[in-house]
Amino acid sequence: MLSAGNDTEHLRILAGEHEPFNQFYLHALMDKVLSELNLSYVDADRTIKDYANYLIGLVLSKKLDAFEATTLLKDLYIEMDFESYLHGFYLLFFAKYDLMHWGDQHYWDGATKENIDQVMLDYFVEWRSNNS
Repeated sequence: MLSAGNDTEHLRILAGEHEPFNQFYLHALMDKVLSELNLSYVDADRTIKDYANYLIGLVLSKKLDAFEATTLLKDLYIEMDFESYLHGFYLLFFAKYDLMHWGDQHYWDGATKENIDQVMLDYFVEWRSNNS
């Protein structure tokens, strides 16, 4: 979150934490961080969708690279045991990765080296409108 341009007092504190962790302190700190970022974790799916929407907002406002956001969301997809509503980000990550490294991809129909960035942006806008 810090590298994406967020800079809040409690987020900085959280970023500096290291083992051994005090779970009670971290829970209170997380509450403050989420409040500063206007995020909620009452509903896990809603929290993840809010985070994805937040990243998409950064991409659309040109504060975060689309591939960086896709990388984060791909990792979250894997961490969340392949949650279906994040699957598109996973596919887009590997489509872009393969196009960057090999010039060809088999993850996203119609995506080419010339249009992958626009394909990603279009997907972000569509995903955001369906998951707001």
